[in-house]
Amino acid sequence: MMQTYKVSLCIKFLASKCDYKIKKHYFVQSTNEEEATNMVLKLTRKKLPFKTASIEVEKVEVVE
Repeated sequence: MMQTYKVSLCIKFLASKCDYKIKKHYFVQSTNEEEATNMVLKLTRKKLPFKTASIEVEKVEVVE
């Protein structure tokens, strides 16, 4: 059964003098939590121009 998941990410950019953090939220329709997380991570990695960024999944929750 398809459900809508809210996937919260924290993206950290490692710059020379300071580090930057961006928090993003994505809403994805998927059959399970793991598939939703993988879908968002793939999309984010494609869009990210920086190779020195680290991506952490903060929270995945079902939205009703």
